[in-house]
Amino acid sequence: MRKTKIVATIGPASESEENIVKLLECGVNVFRLNSSHETIDVHRERIERLKRVREKGYQFAILLDLAGPKIRTGRFETDYITLEDGKEVEIVCGEEFVGNSQRFWINYDKLYEEIKPGEKILINDGAVSLTVKDIDKSRKAILCVIDRGGTITHKRGVNLPGVDISIPSITERDKEFIKLGNEERIDYFALSFVRKAKDVEDAKRLTDIPIVAKIETAQALNNLEEIVIKADAVMVARGDLGVEIPIAQVPIAQKRIIEVANLYKKPVITATQMLESMINSATPTRAEVTDISNAILDGTDAVMLSAETSIGKYPCEAVRVMDEVAKNTESFMEEYETFRLDWLKEYSSSLDLPSAISYAATNLAKNIDAKLIITATGTGTTAIHVSKYKPSIPIMAATNSYETFCRLSLVWGVVPVMLEKSLTTDEMIEEVTKKAKELGFVQPGDKVVIVAGIPWGKPGTTNTVQVQEIK
Repeated sequence: MRKTKIVATIGPASESEENIVKLLECGVNVFRLNSSHETIDVHRERIERLKRVREKGYQFAILLDLAGPKIRTGRFETDYITLEDGKEVEIVCGEEFVGNSQRFWINYDKLYEEIKPGEKILINDGAVSLTVKDIDKSRKAILCVIDRGGTITHKRGVNLPGVDISIPSITERDKEFIKLGNEERIDYFALSFVRKAKDVEDAKRLTDIPIVAKIETAQALNNLEEIVIKADAVMVARGDLGVEIPIAQVPIAQKRIIEVANLYKKPVITATQMLESMINSATPTRAEVTDISNAILDGTDAVMLSAETSIGKYPCEAVRVMDEVAKNTESFMEEYETFRLDWLKEYSSSLDLPSAISYAATNLAKNIDAKLIITATGTGTTAIHVSKYKPSIPIMAATNSYETFCRLSLVWGVVPVMLEKSLTTDEMIEEVTKKAKELGFVQPGDKVVIVAGIPWGKPGTTNTVQVQEIK
C-alpha cells in the first residue's frame, strides 16, 4: 500500500469521466481544480462530473484552488513588448491603457504607495527584473531601471519580493468560487498568496470547509507558524515561492514548511514542477524523481501534479511515476525507519492529549509488531495525529462523517472507512476489523492497535488505546 497521497489537477487533458476514472485507477487520491483558469460554470460542471464518479464507488477528495490576488501587467500595443537591459520603463498603477516598452500599467492601484526605490519588481515568473528608481505619487507612476530584460506578453504575472503589500487576500472572483465550493460541498479550498494568519481567518469567515494555506511569499515564510496554526492544511507552492525568494533558498524553505506543518499536525502538500518534463515526455528526468522522493523523506503528506495532468500529454503515466517513486521511497523509510524514529524522539515530550495518545499508539504498535492501527474519528483529527508519527503500518480511519471520509484522502498513510452512525464502540471495532481482513491488511492471529473515544462518534473524546487480536 502506498502511504503518500497524490494530488492531480483536472483540466482539458483529464476532465472526462473516463479519464478521471483512469487517473483514480493509476493512484490519484485528490483532484485539484484551478480557478485561475476557466469560468465558474466550467468548474461547476467538473465538480458535478467528479461527484458522478464518486457515486460509482471511488473515494477521493476535491480541492478547489482559489486564484487569489495575482498582480498582472495590462495589455500592449502589440502581442508582446521587449524590455532592454539598462533602459528605463514606467509602470502606472491601476489606470487602464494599452502599454508599450516605455510605459505600461498593472492592476494593483496602491503599489506606488507601498514600494520603495531600490526594491525589485519581477515579471513573467522572474524572467524580467526591474529595480525601482523613482516614484511619482501624483501620477501613481513607478519609474524603473531594467536589470534583466526580455519579452512580455499580455497580462503577465508580477512578483514583488520583500515588498509588504496590503492587497486583500481574497478577491471578488475568489468569493464567487467560495460560494460555489460551499454549495457543492467540496472538501478543501486552497488559499493563494497567504501572507499572515489573518488571511486564513478572513477565508474561514466565508466557509466551514477546511483551508489549505499556500506558502508562496516571503511574508508567509516570515509568519509561517502563525499561518500553520490557523490553517487546516498547508501547501508548499514552489512556483511563486521561487520568484519571491532567491531560488537557491527554495529547497530549505520546503523542508522548513514541511517540518512546521508536521509539528502542528497539519497535512502538507508539496507542489509545482514535480514532473514538469512529463507534460510532453512519457518519461521523467532523474532530477524529478529525486525531487519527489526527497519531498516524501522530508515528511510531506502528498505530492501534487499541475500541468502534467491538466494539459499534459501523459497524465496517467505521470501518476504512475509518482506512485512508483513513492512506494520505493516508503520502502526505504520502513526498512531504515529514517523519518519515524527521529520524529518520535524529537516530539515525544510535552505533548497535548491527542498527540500523546497518538504517540503511545504508534510506539505500542511498533513494540508488539501490530499489523494495523485503527482510529475512530469524527473530524479526522485523531487519524491526522497518528499519521504524523509515520507508522510503518497502515492507519485505518473509521468515521461516521462522509465529509471526514472524503477529506482523509489527503492524509499520509490513512485508509478511510465509512461506518453507520448508530454503531456502538464494540460494533465499530468489529466492523472495521472485518473490513481490514477483506482488504488484506490483517489475518487471524494478527494484532491491531485501536485508538478511540468512549462513547464512539462524539468528536473530541479520543481517550482510549487498546490492543486486539484478529479472530
